[in-house]
Amino acid sequence: MYDYEIRKLNNRFYMDYLRSLYPEILTNVNRNYNIVLFALSSIKACYIGVPFRSKMHHNNGYKFKYSKRSQQHVSGLDFSQLVIINKSIYIGQNSMVDSDEFNEFYIIKDIIHKN
Repeated sequence: MYDYEIRKLNNRFYMDYLRSLYPEILTNVNRNYNIVLFALSSIKACYIGVPFRSKMHHNNGYKFKYSKRSQQHVSGLDFSQLVIINKSIYIGQNSMVDSDEFNEFYIIKDIIHKN
């Protein structure tokens, strides 16, 4: 249903997963993080949300190589900040990312999904 969609997590998710208990989850009251959703075929209605990051200072993810932003910053998909979403009520509105980053993601999406 949501496979490969770019979404945001909604406020309900952040109310149920408090920063004090889950410090790894990206939170910033001034910014909604864009995530790509990967459906888990083995578990119905369970998704993995991987956030797009403008600046990634580690190697635990996919670093974009060809986007305009990646030439200035190290942007990518941050696996260290991924979330497992077991309730569709946590999935927020559609979102957009830079078109060149989306295009690069779309080319490598199946490789990331398999790993």
